[in-house]
Amino acid sequence: MRAAAVRVGRLGSFDARLWADLEILDRTEERFALERSIAGLVFAALPVVFTAMVASAEVEVSGALILMTTVVLGAIGFFVPVFTLRNEADRRRRSAQLALGAYLDVVAIQLAGGAGPTSALADAAAVGHGWLFRRLDRAMRAAAAA
Repeated sequence: MRAAAVRVGRLGSFDARLWADLEILDRTEERFALERSIAGLVFAALPVVFTAMVASAEVEVSGALILMTTVVLGAIGFFVPVFTLRNEADRRRRSAQLALGAYLDVVAIQLAGGAGPTSALADAAAVGHGWLFRRLDRAMRAAAAA
């Protein structure tokens, strides 16, 4: 079932921006495809649930209306995760701009204080907080180990 959901979730455009958004948020293609499939199914189920609720009140709802609403809401639900992903990635990019500026300020201060370039870069990454600093710190540790 999960493999089928992932295949369905991969439908649509996986353009360069979407790949970049997934990368900056540390999400896998599989997880995103699964989110898209689940959101589409949940949105598609809403008219059916609504119909079941109003059926208990003995209200007749057209089958064509239910079908049309199910298809439309399913399609909307399938694309909602794309918009959510793009918004989250844009927010993360804005925070990265601020964090990178702070990181470079610390590097410049350490270089002015007589630290070597390698230690200034590594120390500045280790001192900061947030996702960008964690990534920089991991990269510095990997570079030192290599």
